Amino acid sequence: TKVIMLLRDPADFFWAAYNFWSSPGDAKIKWRPGAWTSEQTYRSPEHAHEVLRAGGKLHNYHFIDYWRNTPDRIGRFRDVFGAENLLALRTEDLGVEATWHRVADFLGLSPDGFDKRMIASKTNSGADFASRGMDAVGGAAPGTAASGSQDELGADFASRGMDAVGGAAPGTAASGSAGGLYEVSGRRPMLCESRDLVYSLTRDACERLDREFGLRWEACLDGGASACPGGVGLRGAKAGGYGPI
Repeated sequence: TKVIMLLRDPADFFWAAYNFWSSPGDAKIKWRPGAWTSEQTYRSPEHAHEVLRAGGKLHNYHFIDYWRNTPDRIGRFRDVFGAENLLALRTEDLGVEATWHRVADFLGLSPDGFDKRMIASKTNSGADFASRGMDAVGGAAPGTAASGSQDELGADFASRGMDAVGGAAPGTAASGSAGGLYEVSGRRPMLCESRDLVYSLTRDACERLDREFGLRWEACLDGGASACPGGVGLRGAKAGGYGPI
């Protein structure tokens, strides 16, 4: 048995999961496990930041706990199947052809068997409501990271559903994929202070993943110190409609 495990940048993961999944705190829907966000659910960069600051007192913080426990989860697979039968990859690298050569070597297959069109595509995008679902497939520019590395967790409402299939013009990323922009939160980016906070909260896990499995996110290892130079922040943002922390 061979096991391949994927893990995404912790800040991108939190922001995507926050925008993709509904929670018991969504007052206008009848919540059930595994339900997606919709036009009836509220998401915003500011609310996401408050979720992080609340330290578990608000819904959706569990995505942080889930990511922080990843080294233990991967370690259990390693212990059961052996290090030689485990390949851990960063989701961000799935659009890089060299990654698929690693996968082929790991599985004992020829890399020629992989369809390059599939390597540059994504499934179940979260950017728009319409792009969600296991059969929803969009494209990305050849030779670039698949747009799923930014928004595979549900960026648009219209793109969701088992039979929803989306696409993009050749050489472009699908709608909403740039920078983690999601329809449910008004296509506004995650606040840089939120990104810094996620990296601070997950730094210990990042260090373990780098040390034990070769999964490295520089900004996380810095504890968020270099996450968002010149990016969107809360402090001094009154002109944008929201005040300081």
